Formats: sequence, C-alpha cells, structure tokens
Amino acid sequence: MVKIRLLFILNMLGISLLPCLPPAHAVQEPERPHILILNSYHHGFLWSDDEIRGVVETLPEDAIVDIEHMDTKRFTGEAYLAQYATIFAEKFGDDSFDIIITLDDNAFRFMQQHHARFFPQTPVVFGGVNHLEPGDLANFELFTGVVEQIDYLGTIQTALALHPDTERILVITDATTSSQVNRGKIEALVANDQIPVEVEFLDDGSGLDFETLRDMLSQAPDNSVVYYSDFYQDRDGNPVHYNDVLPQLAAISNAPIYVHNDFYLGYGATGGQVVNGYYHGMAIGQIVNRVLAGERPSQISVPTGPLVYMFDYDQLKHWGISTKDLPADSLIVNEPDPSFYERYREIVWATGLFTVLQTTLIAYLIVNIMSRRKAVQTLQRSEAQYRSMVEASPLPIMIHAGGKYVFLNQAACEVLGGKTRDDFIGKPVKEVIHSDYWAQADVRISQIYTGTPYAPLVEQRFTRLDGEDIDVLVTATRIEFEGALASQVVFSDITARKQAEHDRFELAVERERVNMLRRFIADASHDLRTPLATITTSIYLLRHRLPNLTDSEHRQIRILEVQAKRLSRMVDDMLHMSRLDATEHFVAAPVDLNPLVKDIVHGQQDLARQKNLQLQFRAFEQPCLVEANDLMLSRAIANLVENAIHYTPAGGQVTVRTVRTDGSVMCEVQDSGTGIPAEDLPHIFDRFFRGDRARQTNEGGSGLGLAIVQKVVALHGGNIQVESEMEHGSVFRVRLPAQDGTYEPGVPV
Repeated sequence: MVKIRLLFILNMLGISLLPCLPPAHAVQEPERPHILILNSYHHGFLWSDDEIRGVVETLPEDAIVDIEHMDTKRFTGEAYLAQYATIFAEKFGDDSFDIIITLDDNAFRFMQQHHARFFPQTPVVFGGVNHLEPGDLANFELFTGVVEQIDYLGTIQTALALHPDTERILVITDATTSSQVNRGKIEALVANDQIPVEVEFLDDGSGLDFETLRDMLSQAPDNSVVYYSDFYQDRDGNPVHYNDVLPQLAAISNAPIYVHNDFYLGYGATGGQVVNGYYHGMAIGQIVNRVLAGERPSQISVPTGPLVYMFDYDQLKHWGISTKDLPADSLIVNEPDPSFYERYREIVWATGLFTVLQTTLIAYLIVNIMSRRKAVQTLQRSEAQYRSMVEASPLPIMIHAGGKYVFLNQAACEVLGGKTRDDFIGKPVKEVIHSDYWAQADVRISQIYTGTPYAPLVEQRFTRLDGEDIDVLVTATRIEFEGALASQVVFSDITARKQAEHDRFELAVERERVNMLRRFIADASHDLRTPLATITTSIYLLRHRLPNLTDSEHRQIRILEVQAKRLSRMVDDMLHMSRLDATEHFVAAPVDLNPLVKDIVHGQQDLARQKNLQLQFRAFEQPCLVEANDLMLSRAIANLVENAIHYTPAGGQVTVRTVRTDGSVMCEVQDSGTGIPAEDLPHIFDRFFRGDRARQTNEGGSGLGLAIVQKVVALHGGNIQVESEMEHGSVFRVRLPAQDGTYEPGVPV
C-alpha cells in the first residue's frame, strides 16, 4: 500500500513539472540546393545532352535543377549574345542559385562576362571548356570546373596503329570557331613533326560543301584515313547535322573515318580516343558536390575530363579490324550480344567441371559404401560427407526407402513447392509422382532394389504441393542410407523447356499454314486470270458482234461487264495482298507526296465526273518527303481515293490533302459520303470485310482495298486512322515518317 502511494505521488509530481520543461523545437529540414545549368548548345545536341545527363545523375537527389540552353551552335555573333543577355536577365535576374553550372565554352565565357552583374556571390562550376588559358581564372575566385581536353594525337596514333600502311591523313574542318581551334592544334602537331605521315586539310580556307566533300572522300587514295574533326557549317554558313551527313560520307568513303567526339559513333565513324559527354558530366557533378559540401572553388584544382577509346563494331567489321587489336578497356558500340556460352564461359566451365566432379564423387561414395558395408564407423563418416555434398548440390535430389521419402535436399524442396524437407519426409513416394506414371515408377523402384542398381534417365511428371504438374527428367541409383537399402533420385525440371519446344512447334505449324494459304491464294488468283480473260472477251463479242440486242439484253451484258471488272479487281487485289504478305524488304527512295498524290487525283477525275462529284487536291506548300516505294505507296493512296469516290453520292465532294508536321508527313482523304457505321469501324481494315453499304451496291469492292492500304502503310513504318460520322462522310489519314524531320533550308536530305 505504501508503494502504491509513493508511485502516485511521483506521477503527480512529474505531471506538475511538465510546464517547466523547455519547449521542443521543430526539426527543420535542410534546404534543397537550387542549381542552374547553362548549356552553350540546344536540346537534342547529343554531346551536351550526355553532359547534362551525367551531371544530373551525379547531383544530390533532392537538388532543384533548372536547365537553360543558349543555342549557340545555330545562332552566333555579338548581336545575338547581347540580345540573349537581356533575355537571360529577364528570366533569371530575380532568382538566386546555390551553384551555376556552365557547359562548354560559350556558356563559360558568357558567365565570366556577366557573373558580377547577375550572380556575384554564386559559385560557378564549368565543364566542356576547350581553351582555358592560365590567366582565365585570375579574377574569378568563385570559378572552378573541368577542362575538355581533346587528344588529337591520341586519335591519330590510334588510327595509325590500326592501319599501319597509312600514308596520308585527310582532315575535315569547317569555319566555326571551335573547328578553327581544332585545326590549329593539328597543324601544330604537323609543324612539330609529331605525325609521321602526310596530313591534308580538305578545307582550303573557303569552307566545304557537302557535295564537294562527298566527292573527295569517294576518291580518297588507298592507304589513307579520314580525321573528321568538325563539319557543322557548310561553305555558305548553313548548319550541317552530323547525323544526316556522316552516314552518307561513311557510305561512300574510300577510307575509314576517325573522330575525337563520342557522339559521332553509330553514324559511320570507326572510332578514336574520344571525349565522352556522359563521363565528362559526371566529373563536373563530382566537383559540384564538393562545392555543395563546403569546399571553396578557388581551392579545387581544375582537372581535364576523362578520355575513352570508343569504336563502332559495324565499322570495325567493315574495315577488317579485329577487336583484339583495339587498345585495352575500349568501349564498343553496336556490338552484337554475345552467345550464352561466350557470356557465361567461366560459369559454363565451372558448372560442367562441378557436375563432373560431383558425379565422380557420388559414384566413388556409392562404391565405397557398398564395398565397406561392415565398417560402420567409416560408413557413418562417408555418409556424413555424402549428406553435405548432396545438400549443397544445385541438382534436386531425393532419397526414399521402404516406399517413403527419407531425405530431400533444399533444391528438391524448392522445385516441389515445399518450404522445408519436413513437408515430404515420411510421405509415400507416389504423392510426388503423377498418377499417370505410377506403373512406370513401380517397375523402376522394383528394378532398383532387386535388379540393376540404377534406373536410366526417363521423362516423368511430378506433382508439386500446390497441385501444379511439372515435367522432369529422372534417374535413380541404389544406395545404402543410414544402414538401409535406399534409392537416390536425381531429377531436373524441364517444364519450361518442353513448353518452349511446344511453342516452337506451334509457331512452325502456323507459319506453314500461312505459307500454304499464301501460295493457295496466289495460285488461285493466277489460275482465275485465264477464264476471266475468256469471260471478258466473250462479253466484248456479245456487245459488238450481235447488233440487234434488246434493251434488256444490253442491261444483262452491262451487269456481266461490271461483275467481270469486280472479279478482275478482286484477283488483282488478292495477288497484290499475297505479294505484300511475302514482302519483308523493298527498294525505297525519297518520294515527294505532292506530285505523287497530284497524279493520282488527276487520274481519278474521269471517275469523279461520271458520278458528278467534285474531286479536289490541296497540296502542302512545301515538299512532303518520305522514304518509300513509290509504286506501292501510289497504289495505296489510289485505293483510298477510289474508295472515297465509290461511297460518295452524286453531287458530293472528295478532298485530298497533304500535310507535313514535325517528323511526319500525312495524306488525308475526306469525302462527304454517307459515313461508316460505328459498329463497322473496328473491322474496316480486316481482309474481305465489307460493310452493309458495300454489299448493297453493285460497286462494292473486293474487301481487300483497305487491308492493302494498311499493309503498305505499315511496311513503310506509318499508320492509318479513320474518322466517320453517319450522313457526314469519312476522313482517312495516312501518316508516314518524314525523310528528314528538321527540313532546314540548305541541309541535304
């Protein structure tokens, strides 16, 4: 009772003292760092995009990152930079940042010029700077970063090592500032006799144009290599995109092309010792993290960015260069995936060796146990070793004696769906074996105990604890286990393999069925041509050789003519569809949709006039270029136009348009017909599908016209869409990839 009172008094005293305790302060979360990345170039320029990716992935996860693009690859000059400074002040003049990151020379020089005006107290970490002189940071204590150091000689030496017979190096440069600096560096190497072969600069000082450069490379002398330093502007100052021109130059070049920038890889360049935007960005991000951690920029030395050896596998193969001859630690793009054996060579050998050793050990232990049955102590020791080995084995192993399981290793438990071996110990053998294989199992078990001490490898089916059946390969061996005769069962789950074999068989059957159907359609269509020609000729003779035909007979002949034409069209469509089904590759070339569609519309005007329709073509004001087979595409669009004419009543209108959008070209066919029922829209591109309107008219098609259109569009990498409203007509839109999504004047397509 005294203790209870004492506890009560202490509790009340504690409660009374609570107001005297100091107030708790809320824990403030640290502010997230606010960072501005000022990029010299534009979004989509691969080098700076990789830099930004490397920087952002290295920054703290909670950092707030703003990215500003100066776009100086495409816009240069003092007037532009002055205007840009005004825009920059408008956008960021009232903002504050913890750190500013500049990428490449123009952003670095811009920030040096305006740092005191905009952000005098903000640290600046630069990267991608090619030309940092010793005094450039003299009055900029808040500046540090990473220098982009191009190893021109490293790339040249790499090319000479891979092509020891080289006698001349052809250097490609342009009139841009960075290119002229690169040219000066290479000229200095030549002047210092550091390049042991002749060096020829293809730009004579007046600039290059694409056609001239292409001719030069196509006539490059034997035993020469090309150093593609820069080609961002042509002789007239027009921008040049490397991803457009470099593949064309590589295709006709008589010499391999080497580079010092990684973003040229994959477009025809063979390789070189290159600067890599992503790794360069990571190096920048690491310095940013040091500044965020409290280090003063003036105390951080300015390193040079990392260089890597990178090569294009396709170009190495084209020029007969073995990957074994490349410098150590080279990165290879476009390298095909290695085979399973090549990828896991060590594991395959280790597994094979382990399996051989394991099998040898098992055989040795079994023989040893049988030969030394009377030595109980030795038997127990050997059995312990055997248990340990089997338990660690990746192969599922079970042991049964007297018709019940006495041991399973962990691998067997997992395959059979158990958590521990206790789920199986003591259970009858047949609980695991599928009932279809009980008779076979009885024979094999009897053979193990009374006859041959092993059962050969067979296929069976087991039932897991969850009721799922699995296919297995099983072998069994007679052993002595814990002093009693037992059977050791080793098995492997082949369910997935059997399913894969079944799927391959089903696929082969389906392919053969499709091929047979394709051949049947082609043969049937071909065989129909002869009787169809006979019918057409007979109709002609009826009309022109029998002068005294009645009106009723003329109508019947007209019906025959219409149906013969429909049958001919159907045969043509079936043959065309069969050819399209067999088409995987076709010859394509740049095609302008405007003249192609214009010719189609012109060719359908007679049909439109016969139906008293207005057929109009509205062409886009600029070329609509696509990479296409003009015959295939012409037939597809003609099908759409003819389809619109057929299903538009007299007095209606059919309008065909071409439109170009970013990255794609569209051909639109609009009619004022009766429209397509909503329930038919999901099926109009199905083969041989004909809606109610088509079946109710004598002009109904073969049911393949729209299917042919969809197939041709799909082969060209495009898509087709349809919108329709009853009594208001339909619109079909064919959208194809543009040959060149940029369409900048002066840039070859």
